Amino acid sequence: MSMARADTTPAPAAAFEAANRLYEQGQFLEAAQAYAELWNQGTRSAALLYNQGNAWFKAGQIGRAVATYRQALDLTPRDPELRANLQFARQQVQGASWRPAWYETTLQSLTLNEWTLLTLLPFWATLLLLTLGQLRPAIRSRLRPWIWAGTLSTAVLASLLAVTWYGRQTRPIGVVIVGNAPVRNGPFEESPVLFTVYDGAELRILERKTPWLRVTADGVRSGWLHETQISLPPRT
Repeated sequence: MSMARADTTPAPAAAFEAANRLYEQGQFLEAAQAYAELWNQGTRSAALLYNQGNAWFKAGQIGRAVATYRQALDLTPRDPELRANLQFARQQVQGASWRPAWYETTLQSLTLNEWTLLTLLPFWATLLLLTLGQLRPAIRSRLRPWIWAGTLSTAVLASLLAVTWYGRQTRPIGVVIVGNAPVRNGPFEESPVLFTVYDGAELRILERKTPWLRVTADGVRSGWLHETQISLPPRT
């Protein structure tokens, strides 16, 4: 597990350094809480989340570490150290845990902002070609294949952007943050337990009936978990 990173964003420097000192002194729980307080006060950076994830892990809070690393990946999805730390934390998790399909992993390799920018590039290029064709009719026929290519690229990338956004909004991944959590066959405390999930397990959220969530760890079995036992990603 790597040492704490410096934060290159304009953050409350004194508070960030104080949290780093707590980490270096082995006060991992206090450090994690200090990083969390900075985030709640409006500091937004991948370095902050990276350090917070490390502190949670060192404090033995595997689920909170996994949830924090996942949140950091939304900001820097291709950071090799972050991905390595998340993978190491996942290896400590017992029992079933959701693992995304290859296409989900591919879609998650870019942030939503990056997908948006990638979609806008061929869109604006196509508009420029259409404008050029109107201004210079003599070359319109030569521009037509490029216009079709730009239109197709825009449609494909817009579809991927929509799929990525829709998946994050309607089928988010939550992380268990308690030692073990019973998954029941109904959204009631008296409902029979179907199976148990453990600290750090990643679960796909299928349905919400506050304060209960219907979850699955493998896409086959599903049941209801109390929302206090799971960390949900922030709404985007």
